[in-house]
Amino acid sequence: MKTLMICTDDDNGMSLFNRRLSTDAILYQRLAELAAGRTIHMSPYSAPLFKSVKAQVDARDDFMNATDGFFFVERGDVDQTAFDRVLLVRWNRRYPSDRRFSVDPRLFRKMESTDLAGAAHDRITLETYGRRS
Repeated sequence: MKTLMICTDDDNGMSLFNRRLSTDAILYQRLAELAAGRTIHMSPYSAPLFKSVKAQVDARDDFMNATDGFFFVERGDVDQTAFDRVLLVRWNRRYPSDRRFSVDPRLFRKMESTDLAGAAHDRITLETYGRRS
């Protein structure tokens, strides 16, 4: 199973000038817990975010070629058809952005939404989307 993990603001922005919009240490701990020992694939740019948490990280430039696990994406375009599930993180704030991400409603349906208190954010929302049959 392939799960996409991606963070956005209230306007679906994910980055500005190829840089992340925000960060929160408690969120990365929670994402590692959700991965439950499975590999989280990501670019080398994202790897420092998970340095202080216990997670099995695969950080390499061609990480999207992996066939299974969790895929934490901060940059680039995403082919949603390659994934079985999407874990969308919402910062519950608005930031300037030039790259956006929206879950394709033709492919996925929202299954769950939960909030957590972050270190730098009062509320972070985690939305889980499952593949439509």
